[in-house]
Amino acid sequence: MINISYKRYTAVVLLATLMTLGSVFVYASYIYHGPTIITSEDGSRVFVYNPREYEDYPLMGVYYNTEPLELAYSINLTWLISPYEFYFSSDMRYFVWIPTVSQNTSLEVHADEDLLNHHINNNFNRFRRGSPGIPSRMQATALEFYGDGVLLNSYRIDDLVRNAGMLRYMSSSTVWLDYESIILDTEKNTFTFTTVDELDYVFDITTGKIASNNNSNGIFRSQLYKPFIIGICLVAIFAPLFIMHKQGKKN
Repeated sequence: MINISYKRYTAVVLLATLMTLGSVFVYASYIYHGPTIITSEDGSRVFVYNPREYEDYPLMGVYYNTEPLELAYSINLTWLISPYEFYFSSDMRYFVWIPTVSQNTSLEVHADEDLLNHHINNNFNRFRRGSPGIPSRMQATALEFYGDGVLLNSYRIDDLVRNAGMLRYMSSSTVWLDYESIILDTEKNTFTFTTVDELDYVFDITTGKIASNNNSNGIFRSQLYKPFIIGICLVAIFAPLFIMHKQGKKN
């Protein structure tokens, strides 16, 4: 009996170890990608994803597609993430960044001083980035919009999600949108998605502003919609009885 128990225990430990190693491998494969070069739709620029600064590749950033490559703006990360967190316009002047590791990741983009002054002088929206350090899950950065390497606008999760109960939590991130709903229209320069609480947003990626959304302040977008519906039903049931009672008294 002792030998059988020992064998079963060993088998369970080995299985758990293999499952853990497999999970770590999958997670690492998802989070980190090797150096990657992505060409813009119009062919004018390339995005070099090189967070670990491999010597055979240029520094991470967006380059003019020339020979040799000429830097348009650099991108620095505090966390190894995926190149597929970036959604670029057709000419890569503009991009949207959705951090996968929302608790620990920040992005630093460095642009030419003339481009920086150009965007500041054009009075883009004031923005607020995710809280520094380790913010609450709702205060983490949801997405950021950049133009020519300049931060145009930033949104936290609580700017976009109204029903916190619909959020899905992972060890180092918060799932706040339906990734399959994302649509990047590079002809209209719009970025569309649906949040986990079924709010639809359309953004102009050249400004980072909300072009349209169904996030009204009405009763059906608040937590009071259920009592409201119950109240309507009660009125519908008891109003005829009340009217009949009044008419009976008159007769």
